[in-house]
Amino acid sequence: MTSPVVYPGSRSSEFVMIGVSVGLAVIGVLFALTDVFPMIERIGYGATTAIAGGAATVFAVGRLIRNPPELVLDSDGITVPRLGTVHWRQVAAVRVGTVGPHEALQVILHEPGQSSTRHREGFMLASGWDAVDGRKALVLSPSRMHPHSPYDIILQMKYQYPGLVVAPPAR
Repeated sequence: MTSPVVYPGSRSSEFVMIGVSVGLAVIGVLFALTDVFPMIERIGYGATTAIAGGAATVFAVGRLIRNPPELVLDSDGITVPRLGTVHWRQVAAVRVGTVGPHEALQVILHEPGQSSTRHREGFMLASGWDAVDGRKALVLSPSRMHPHSPYDIILQMKYQYPGLVVAPPAR
């Protein structure tokens, strides 16, 4: 049994979210304090914006403090905490594909049905489910894997599961 390989999450996205959400909260407070609009609109829109910005700030700070891993490889399979675990027996192949102009890791699955322990559709842009060559695939984008290359991650996957099939890179 090999020990798990843990890839930490990128903290830069949390810093960006904190900046945007604090800015949103400040805009909400300033909107509520201006005399340009009627009182009910100022309080309604301003308070709603400030509360949404404050909640987003709390969420981002909490995520920054927890710093959950982005990817975990172990003898059971591939775990992306936001998406769940894909067991090795579900993986048909892995390969390097593209997300826009960047290389991305594609984990192509045998079955088109439920794919992980926490399967959901519609995720953040960075990592999620997609179709690759007509099959369901977990796609891990470069922004989430940085500074690790998809080729390094595939080597670690082969170490965890020697029977893994590595498909030629997609072009």
